[in-house]
Amino acid sequence: MRVDKAYVFLFGILNVFQVVAEFVVVTPSDAIDYEIPYKTLTKQTLLRGKLMAPLVSASTIINSSIIDTKLDNCPPISVPTETLSEYHLILAEIEPGCTIFERIQQIQHLGAVGAVLYNATLDNITDYKPLVGLAIPAIIVGANDALKLQQIAKNDTIVAMLRWITPHPHSSVNLNLYFAASTGLNSELDGFHTLLNELGSVVKFTPHFEMYKASEWGCSNITENPECDTLCDGIACTFDPEDDFTLGHNGSEILYYAATQWCLNQHTNKYWQFMSQFQSSCTDRNIVDCIDSTLITMKLPTVQSCIKYNRTEFYTSEMVNAYSAGVSSYPLVTVNDQPLYGDWHCNEPITMSSCEPLQMVCRYINYANISVPDGKCTPQYWTSRCVHPREIDECGICTIRDSPNWNNACLGCDGIANSNKTLDMCGVCGGDGSFDMCGECLPHNDSMRNTICADCHGEPWGGAKVDICGVCGGHGSIDACGLCFEADDPRRQNYGCQIELDPEAMRLKLYIEGMSTEAFVHKDTVRGFISTLADVTVTKSENVHIKSIESVGAAVVVNVFLLPNNGSFKHATIFQTMDLNTLFANTNWNHGSKPLKITLLAANDCQTTTTNNSIPVWWYIGGGSGLICSMTITTWLIQRRDRRMKKDMHQLFSKYTPLVSLEDEF
Repeated sequence: MRVDKAYVFLFGILNVFQVVAEFVVVTPSDAIDYEIPYKTLTKQTLLRGKLMAPLVSASTIINSSIIDTKLDNCPPISVPTETLSEYHLILAEIEPGCTIFERIQQIQHLGAVGAVLYNATLDNITDYKPLVGLAIPAIIVGANDALKLQQIAKNDTIVAMLRWITPHPHSSVNLNLYFAASTGLNSELDGFHTLLNELGSVVKFTPHFEMYKASEWGCSNITENPECDTLCDGIACTFDPEDDFTLGHNGSEILYYAATQWCLNQHTNKYWQFMSQFQSSCTDRNIVDCIDSTLITMKLPTVQSCIKYNRTEFYTSEMVNAYSAGVSSYPLVTVNDQPLYGDWHCNEPITMSSCEPLQMVCRYINYANISVPDGKCTPQYWTSRCVHPREIDECGICTIRDSPNWNNACLGCDGIANSNKTLDMCGVCGGDGSFDMCGECLPHNDSMRNTICADCHGEPWGGAKVDICGVCGGHGSIDACGLCFEADDPRRQNYGCQIELDPEAMRLKLYIEGMSTEAFVHKDTVRGFISTLADVTVTKSENVHIKSIESVGAAVVVNVFLLPNNGSFKHATIFQTMDLNTLFANTNWNHGSKPLKITLLAANDCQTTTTNNSIPVWWYIGGGSGLICSMTITTWLIQRRDRRMKKDMHQLFSKYTPLVSLEDEF
């Protein structure tokens, strides 16, 4: 492609910027398939930045409603009014009699984020001088490329991208701090002043502030929306710090405060002196009045003039700067335009570990091989730096004696400095507790860990359960005979009980004194009981079935069915001569501490029927006493009935027969 001669000359004149950059058309993607040669006309504060926005030609008029801007000898330029509500680049021609900088100022006043110029004259380029007030990036392109862009813009929407990287001077590092509107007047600059004071001219500090275009907030005309008056100042708006118009300070006051800081940083070296005085006396007063009175006291008329006449320039440069730098969240710290992804605070006392901005600044100082005296980029320098009124506490921290932070950094949970004791997850000081698989917080060696939610196999959150037959993970249930079997056990009788008809079946009824029903039905107790009976009768444990368990006071009565094992079976008579207490005492089924007394109430099979007469004596005494009481009460009731009937008869016959005669009759 042919490059315009004016562009070639301009390239040589502006080479002092040494900018590595590119200017490309993003959409339509096939419109221009190469990077458009250009040269930067303004020196930006950002070392690296990117602008991607619609490109609007100042010579293209979409409708009759246009914005005209005239500046000195420059003819007015016009752009479509709808572009004023969005970020955009403006393509404009540098006409005879109009300097490059005047044209850029015109474009800047129209609210553009960047200027693309073409057809500049050699005289204008020769007369180039830096001009205060240019807040947007501007470039110049060749006439042929500009003509192509204009032709494309007639039929399509152009989105262009401008990206640049400027080599940083090797004598300093840029530290930018982007304040959030919610910070309000509390700028939280406690340690930054110390950092900058210690490192001196090696670090260039620039404050930036959160703000947005008024047109984006629907506040182009403040009179149309009463809330705009409290949130906006001219072309910029920002948030209310308290998010409440009736409390504290509003957005417009925060913008005025931001403009004051910018002007102080631009025109004086008293930024930190002003901030200290302002923070101590103005936080609860009207911001505008307090700022003005403080500036008068400090004799800073230049700053007052800057605030009055250059606020619009400041707002424009801040919004373009944030847009170009890609700042999407506040607060933010950048060093050489690289964001710090960490804690942006840097509070006193400063150390390398507590102040991440200091770490990043020193890292970039090392990258640039900048010499820093007294080892000010070493952790030892900042650790040993402790001046009055701060002192080194027992934790080795520089802080104020008897303040809440004194000895607090190394204080254990037991209240002793350097004890290294901390609360464990269970809230126990110095403990080793943690949450087990059941979600319970227990000490490391606690025997209850992972047991509260365990199933019958001991598996945490397992699904195994003890069935009604006492089998872990089983599927047993009670059949028609009241016996417990697995679902597929061939001995189950689901359609009527035939066990009563089994001629070989043995039936036992045992009275166990000293054991409750709850204790007896424990699976280990039942298994031991069944195993003992199976051994005595020479049968299998599977053939011993507990028919029922009845609770009688502090005792239980157990009914048992026993089936023979292939014809080999001992009969019920063996239990008459057997000491049951001794028999069961030798087994491990009794887990209680109290000795049991076991009595055979009944035992029968097909060959014999045995009833044990060793029923407790108190059963007979109780039965006899009950019988006597019953007979006595019955006799008394009969006699009472007879007396009542005799009385009723006397009353009945007295109406018809003299009483004397009635007595004779009876």
